[in-house]
Amino acid sequence: MILTYERYDRPMSGKVVSSYRTSLFFDGERLIQWIDSTSRNRGATGAEAEEQARDALLTSRALIQCVKTPKSGDTCEAPDSLSTR
Repeated sequence: MILTYERYDRPMSGKVVSSYRTSLFFDGERLIQWIDSTSRNRGATGAEAEEQARDALLTSRALIQCVKTPKSGDTCEAPDSLSTR
């Protein structure tokens, strides 16, 4: 799973001022490898890795649910806990 977070200079401008990308590899729901935005292998154990895995799985479940049950006029967004990264 590749997660990309982008911050813009102002809403709807299209100008990205910062970006963060991380890659997470899972076996089922177990994190087996985490590569951070600097391409450094961060391993798959420890509190920070567990938090990354939990957040990624929460986001993917929420987005999959949006795709499975689309509602006319509704938008689909990542959970609030991830919007501050």
